[in-house]
Amino acid sequence: MFGRIKNVLIFVIPLFCVEVKRLYLCDNSHVARVLQNSGTVGYSAAMESLQEILAHYGPPEDPEVLAVKRYVSEHFKTAISVAVHGTVLVATVPSAALANTLRLHAVKIQEACDLQKRLIFRIG
Repeated sequence: MFGRIKNVLIFVIPLFCVEVKRLYLCDNSHVARVLQNSGTVGYSAAMESLQEILAHYGPPEDPEVLAVKRYVSEHFKTAISVAVHGTVLVATVPSAALANTLRLHAVKIQEACDLQKRLIFRIG
């Protein structure tokens, strides 16, 4: 009648208090109905996954990385990605023409951004 029934443990954590509920269910809509009826808040059928939650959080970017990105976007009107690899900044640019132009302006970029690391341009 209900198909395969699953045994599920649901952890609800309101302000460091952990409440464990054991439900026998057959689909997500049933879970939402059971939790609604039990007075538990904070769960919906379209609950965010762990990947979606962690996508909003990350380490702050290095000031040198932000400075290079800002310089290129202001002077060349192009968005680039910059990664730190030890003592090297690797700037990935969308075209070979832009990479060669930036190589010619590398000294200006290093002075304007006050870079302590070596700057490398990569086409990608």
